[in-house]
Amino acid sequence: MGLLEHATPVAPAFNKLGLRATFFINGKSIIDSLTAGNKPRVNWGQLHQMAHQGHEISNHGWAHLNMGRFSLAEITQDIEKNDSAIYFHTGVWPLTYAYPNNTKQPEGIAVASKGRVATRLFQNSLGGKSSEKNLDNRINQLLTEGSWGVMMTHITFGYDHFKDSSILWNHLRKVKALEKSIWVGRFCDVAAYIKEQKMITYTIEKTKSGFVIIPTLKLDQKVFNEILTGVIEKSGMKNVTVYQGKTKLNTKLDSDKLLFDFNPYGEKISVYIK
Repeated sequence: MGLLEHATPVAPAFNKLGLRATFFINGKSIIDSLTAGNKPRVNWGQLHQMAHQGHEISNHGWAHLNMGRFSLAEITQDIEKNDSAIYFHTGVWPLTYAYPNNTKQPEGIAVASKGRVATRLFQNSLGGKSSEKNLDNRINQLLTEGSWGVMMTHITFGYDHFKDSSILWNHLRKVKALEKSIWVGRFCDVAAYIKEQKMITYTIEKTKSGFVIIPTLKLDQKVFNEILTGVIEKSGMKNVTVYQGKTKLNTKLDSDKLLFDFNPYGEKISVYIK
């Protein structure tokens, strides 16, 4: 939305935790506080600083136009104007979009999705009804299912905000402590990773010393540029070394699996087994 709390205290608190977040903003409300009930607004200079601290500043529509109430031409103009404003003021083109009022229409989704990593099609709202217990239950459910979650909140000023923001910060400290099991990332990063993971193909060729993996990913590398994690069942293998091209990759053991990060657009991956 573009509330002042984005820049202080929210972004600094995320920085302190070593986390980065996505902030969906309406450009019009940043320059005209009357469009947001006279609530204190973040300014473009603060958003520029947040973007260069690694936070994602992304598109929630210039004037928060509901797709169910405005024409496709008006929605298109609203999206494009906000894209341009965000890029002009932050230097980073927004690669995601969140639908105002979560209202979606097929034609509007097509417009909003053009040139993007993803649009926010689902979410779990955190706010006035959130408690330590139900937040813990949600994380435990995601861990059990091995699924992704998109958490949305207006923190302390916006619609259905936390009555006590310490509930959120205590929860995020718990999540940070679980970082070996949970990846917390910006919406653009997680969405890109999921798309790449679904789209990548590969062939495997046996060699005298192990095998070679040849990855193929046919996506726009300028938009989808996340490093992926490869997983090898390590059963029966004692010493395993992995290279991509001439670069030795760092590997990590997780139970009976060997994990390594690789460039999905890069050279072949050579796995040497001793």
